[in-house]
Amino acid sequence: FWKQENYEKDYKMVLNYLEMGTRTEVLNKRLDMLRELLDVLQQQMENAHAVKLEWIVIWLIVVEVVLELLVVWGETNWYFPGRH
Repeated sequence: FWKQENYEKDYKMVLNYLEMGTRTEVLNKRLDMLRELLDVLQQQMENAHAVKLEWIVIWLIVVEVVLELLVVWGETNWYFPGRH
């Protein structure tokens, strides 16, 4: 791995002195928590979008039903002009 093996001992000493193992572990845990948080936020955004689309579909159905009732009511009044 090392071209000059005498640096490996110094490298390991620096790693131990700076506590790189524990720092790396803490950093990895924080990154994992951030990844999980971003996943939750993405799911929330997807759910909010899905709910919005569902409401649009519901309102379109309501408009269609109202328009159809107006058509039926108009045809009924045309056949029976005396009824209101």
